[in-house]
Amino acid sequence: MPYFNTKKIVFYLSALTLVACTGLPKVPENPELGDYTYMKKYMTALIKSEMKAANITGLSIAVVDDQQIIWSKGFGYADKENDIPATAQTRYRAGSVSKLFTALAAMQLSEQGKLDIDQTLVNYLPEFKIKSRFVSSQGITPRTLMTHQSGLPANYNNDRWANQPASSSDLASQLQHEYLAYPPRTISSYSNLGFTLLGQTVAKISHQSFGNYIMQNLLSPMDMVDSDFTGHLTGKMAAVGYRAGKAITELPFGEDPAGALNSTVVDLSRFIMMVNAQGRSSNKQIIKPETLARMFVPQNEDIALDFGMRMGLAWFFNDDYLGSDEIVVGHDGGTIAHSALLKVSPTAKLGIVLLSNSSEASGRLDAIGKKAMRLAYTAKTGVIPITRPITPKMAVLGPKDITGHYATSMLGLVTIVNQFGKLKARTMGHTFDLKLKKDGYYYMAYHLLGFIPVPLHGLEEIGLQPVRVNGRQLLAGKIDGSILLVGEKIEVLKVPQSWWARMGHYKYIVGTELLQALGQSTSVELKMQDGFLVSASQSENGDQVIHPLRAINETEAIVMGLGTGLGQTIYVDELDGNEVLKSSGTILKKATRK
Repeated sequence: MPYFNTKKIVFYLSALTLVACTGLPKVPENPELGDYTYMKKYMTALIKSEMKAANITGLSIAVVDDQQIIWSKGFGYADKENDIPATAQTRYRAGSVSKLFTALAAMQLSEQGKLDIDQTLVNYLPEFKIKSRFVSSQGITPRTLMTHQSGLPANYNNDRWANQPASSSDLASQLQHEYLAYPPRTISSYSNLGFTLLGQTVAKISHQSFGNYIMQNLLSPMDMVDSDFTGHLTGKMAAVGYRAGKAITELPFGEDPAGALNSTVVDLSRFIMMVNAQGRSSNKQIIKPETLARMFVPQNEDIALDFGMRMGLAWFFNDDYLGSDEIVVGHDGGTIAHSALLKVSPTAKLGIVLLSNSSEASGRLDAIGKKAMRLAYTAKTGVIPITRPITPKMAVLGPKDITGHYATSMLGLVTIVNQFGKLKARTMGHTFDLKLKKDGYYYMAYHLLGFIPVPLHGLEEIGLQPVRVNGRQLLAGKIDGSILLVGEKIEVLKVPQSWWARMGHYKYIVGTELLQALGQSTSVELKMQDGFLVSASQSENGDQVIHPLRAINETEAIVMGLGTGLGQTIYVDELDGNEVLKSSGTILKKATRK
């Protein structure tokens, strides 16, 4: 059963550009190359302004030029209640930045001849088994795990993020009742599950625990002395997590390869230096230059449904940072409270690390990091980078084609109707006006009482356009100049009688601790809406999120749409003599109502 990802909404819909910041320093008239004074002054003022605007409690930054940290600094508090300031040595949870280390470990084993990244995964994890409605699941390889093209569901939420986290060491054997969400290499659909299996592969081949392998072969050789993969953030330099300015206790996460890294901006700067030095760190060759270079080769340029997004082996390309003249790759990360971002240009030999102990930072770090990287690049080279948006290959459809129902990852079910000659979009319990602008995209607007404009906290910045890609009618989104997939057009289908009988309220009985920690509802309602069988739940801010389901038989239904968290299967099972619903490790039991 899908649950609403509030961080995803924050990432897409919060501050898409930097806030207006007064008191910024003036650009020097004749700056010397290599003088980063202006960058430091500008970023100091900007970060303080962003932190105040977004209610960010603590943040640390480091900027790297080749083999030197040219600037590192902490802002705000690591522990506000005890008046402990954030510094460059503050330890944070780095979330999915962990995946860069997991992939690097796999590539170490690859260059040693112990792992062929194009061999089917079952060759290394014989216990791995998952159902498929497609031709075969044999296309799941270490390569497709690293590029999120495996077709696996996004997560497996069997209380691996809980006060007593379930182990991920035997995860491969737990998936036999689950289904692939998509055929491999159909779309890059982000999967934490895939990277957990990749880490399990590293452990199996190396005959040791994943955490021990990473410590012995990556963290220790790079002198990352304040980093670990324990999943428990401890020590006197550990940051306290905050949400909405209030301290919270984060749940432990085991040593999961997808997101359990704890680190500092100084330690992660050493990782960037290794990349800048073509795989060398502290006089040790961590990985061969040619192996590292393979990780920066785009793997998905032939996948039209990725809308021009480029990805290497675990590394996302950021073509909007320094333009086409320089390669910029990186990864961001987030936990319940912590946020992280790491970017590096192996061609310009520049890098940026941002870590924060506030969930509110997740929508801000990319814009802050981009500005820091661009200023550092200008200071180093004297060149002001010019970026050009990538236009994906897609057939743009006419205005009449935009009406209909769409399954989206960001907003759930979106229904667009033509009401008396005016286009309206309904989603999350609200109705918005759609206004066509000169760029050919429709933008949302909300008017209280029909005439009082109300700010939408970034939603009004998303342009929508009907397109066709690979025979699918889709909704493209334009956000800050970039084009991405928003949703897939869907049609009403017949619902089997057995699913009508199952309608009602359900409570999670496995996977509840994570939902509670995220401030999300631990209940779901199965009901009919607009002719669709849907699951309905509440987001953190009280909005109702609707995901349309396609019942394919009497006991199985699929979450409709393309993208992260969609395509997964909900299936009926029995527990203690009662019918339950299961999906991606979670279990729901029908609630009794008086």
